[in-house]
Amino acid sequence: MKFSYKLIKKIIPEIKSEKQLVQVLNLYIAEANSLGNGTIDIEIPHNRYSDLASHYGIAQELSAKLDLNWKYPKINLVKNQKLGNFEVEVKDKRLCRRYMAQYFENVKVKQSPKWLRDILAQAGLNSVNNLVDLMNYAMILSGQPLHVFDYDKIETVKFKNQLVKKIIIRRAYQNEKIVTLENETINLDPSVLLIADSKEPLVIAGIKGGKKAEVDKNTKRIIIESAWFDRVNIHQTSKKIRLSTDASNRFSHQLSYYLPQYGLSLANKLLREIGAKPGKLIDKICVRPSKKILTFSVKRFEKLIGISLPVSTICKYLSKLGMKVKRVNNSLKVEVPDLRIDIREFADLAEEVIRVYGYQNLKPQPPISLIQTPKTEEIILFNQKIRDLLTSLGFNEVYNYSFVSKNDLKIKPPETKKPIEIQNPVSEQFAYLRPDLIYGLYKNIKQNLKEFGQVKIFEIGKTFCLENSEAKESWQLGLAIAGTDQPFFELKGLVNWLLRKVGLVKFLLIPKQDYLEIEGDSQKLGYVTGSKQQSFAQINLSKLLKLVKEEISFQPLPKYPSSIRDISILVNKKYKIGKIIEVIQLMKLSNLRDVDLIDEYVSPQIGMENRGLTFRLVFRSKYKTLTKSEVDQDVQKISEMLEKEFGAEIR
Repeated sequence: MKFSYKLIKKIIPEIKSEKQLVQVLNLYIAEANSLGNGTIDIEIPHNRYSDLASHYGIAQELSAKLDLNWKYPKINLVKNQKLGNFEVEVKDKRLCRRYMAQYFENVKVKQSPKWLRDILAQAGLNSVNNLVDLMNYAMILSGQPLHVFDYDKIETVKFKNQLVKKIIIRRAYQNEKIVTLENETINLDPSVLLIADSKEPLVIAGIKGGKKAEVDKNTKRIIIESAWFDRVNIHQTSKKIRLSTDASNRFSHQLSYYLPQYGLSLANKLLREIGAKPGKLIDKICVRPSKKILTFSVKRFEKLIGISLPVSTICKYLSKLGMKVKRVNNSLKVEVPDLRIDIREFADLAEEVIRVYGYQNLKPQPPISLIQTPKTEEIILFNQKIRDLLTSLGFNEVYNYSFVSKNDLKIKPPETKKPIEIQNPVSEQFAYLRPDLIYGLYKNIKQNLKEFGQVKIFEIGKTFCLENSEAKESWQLGLAIAGTDQPFFELKGLVNWLLRKVGLVKFLLIPKQDYLEIEGDSQKLGYVTGSKQQSFAQINLSKLLKLVKEEISFQPLPKYPSSIRDISILVNKKYKIGKIIEVIQLMKLSNLRDVDLIDEYVSPQIGMENRGLTFRLVFRSKYKTLTKSEVDQDVQKISEMLEKEFGAEIR
C-alpha cells in the first residue's frame, strides 16, 4: 500500500528523513520500500488493515518506537439536526452492521489545491475535485473509505407524512444494473450489496460509486457515507464483477466497527475548513461489539519471551500504542484500542511489547521442553500395511483427484451417498467432492485397458458425503480388476483374504441383488460389485480399523484337541454358499469352532441345476476332549438342518 512521506512528516515532524522512516518501518512495524517522489510502499499485514492501513496508524506506531507523545485526534462530529432532510434504512443488517451518514450544505466544487493533489499522488490516488479529494484525504489519514453523494440527485419519498431523501442499504435485485462513474454498465444479482434510493442503485457498497448521485460542478448539497461492510461479501462481489478499487481492498480486509466514526469525524473537520455547513447526522448501529479488556501477567510474559522487562517499560510501550493500562496486584488490566481488532489474547499483547522493544534485542536461547515420543497415526500405519499386502499380489496403486464432475456422478455405486457440492469450483470437472472411490477407478480401468490386457489397481483415500446435512469424511480402500477370466470372483476372494490378513475374523459377504455387501459386527464395511469384464470393491478403512483393534486379543493355546468332520451335500444352485455357512454358524452349537467350504462340484451327472458342496467342520471344547459320539451328534444336527432348510441331500 502506498503512503505519502510528506504527510507522515507533517504528522510526525520528528522524522529526520525518508531513509530513517523506511529503516524504522522495516525493523519494527512492516516491510517498506521507498519508490521515489515521496512515495513509500508498505506491506500491511492482513490482520492490521483496521489500524495500520492509514497515515494515522503509521504515526501511532512511530510514536511508540520513537517515544513521542503523538495521539489520535479526538472524534468531534459537529452537527445540526435541523439542516438536511433525509433518512437511512438498513435492510441487510448482516452485511452492513453500521452505517453513518451526514448532510452538508454550502459546498463549492472546484479543483483541489496543489498540496492536496501532491499528497494524493504520493499515496497512489488521482485528483478528481475538492470534495472527492478531501474524502480520499480523510481515508488515507484514518483508513476508513468514504463516499459522497449529491443530495439533490437522490430520489424524494414520503416518510412519516413528510417528503425526505431516503438512502436504502439492500441487496441487488435479479438482473438489476448500475452505471458507474466511468459510464460502465455492470450487471448485478442478489449476492451484491447496494446503496440505493427508492428507484435505483447509487453505489455498489464498498466498491464503486454510481453515475446517478455523482458530484459535479453544480453540486451544492451533499451526504457523506461512512460505513462498515462485511469483508467476505465485498471480496466476493469484487471478484464476481471483476472490479477492484482502493476502497474494496480495504473493506475486503476486516475493519473495526469503530472506524467509520473516525473517518466521518475527519471528513466533518475538513469540510468545515472549506466553508461547508454540517447538518443532520444519522448513525445506524445494527451490532455493537463490547470493549476488550485483557489481563497481562508479567510473570507469564517473562516465561513466554525469556527476558525480564520493568513493569514501567511494559506499561509505557502499551500506552504509546494507544492502550489504557491499569496495574492490579501483579498483573495489568489492558483496554484494547477500538481499532486494534487483531489483539485478542495475552499472547498478542506480549507480541506488541516485544515488537516495540525490538526482536533484534532478544538473545537467542535453546528451547527447554520435554522430549516425548511422537504420536503415531494408527490409520496411516494401517493403510501402509494394506499397501504392502496388495502390492505383494501384483496390484498397482493409483492416486485420483478428490473432486468429481456432475457427469461422473452418473455412475451409481451400490451404496448411494449424497455428494458435497463445491461452492466456487475452479471448473465444472471439479464441482463435487467424491462420495466414492469408484468414479476415479472406473476412469483408470478404461484408460489402462487400452494399453494392457489385465489391470489390477487399488486406491487408498478419503471420501466425502452428507449425512443428515452434516459433512462426513472417511478413509476408504478402492479395488478394481479387469481383463481376467472371472474378475468378480477373483475380487471376492481377494477381499476375503485381505480382511483375514489384517486381523478381521468375524465378517460376512452377504449377497444382494447385484453385489456383495461386506459386513462386520453388524456394520456395513463396503461392497463388491462388477461384471464379466470388470469388478470393483470398496472397504471403509476407518470402520475396519476400529473392528480390527477390537478383535485383537490374546488367548492361551487350546488345552484340548479339535475334531474335524467333512460333510458333503447336493443342493440346488439357487442357494448361496454364504447363506448356507451363515445358517450353520447361527445354530450356535457350543463346540463348533469353524465352518469352511473346501470343495465345489458341478456336473451334468448331478443335474445342471444342482451342485455338490463339501464343508469342513471344526469342533473343540474348552473343557475336555470331545468323544466321537458327541461330535457325531452335532454333525447329525447340522445334516438334519441342511435337509430341512435347503432340501440338501447328504452324500
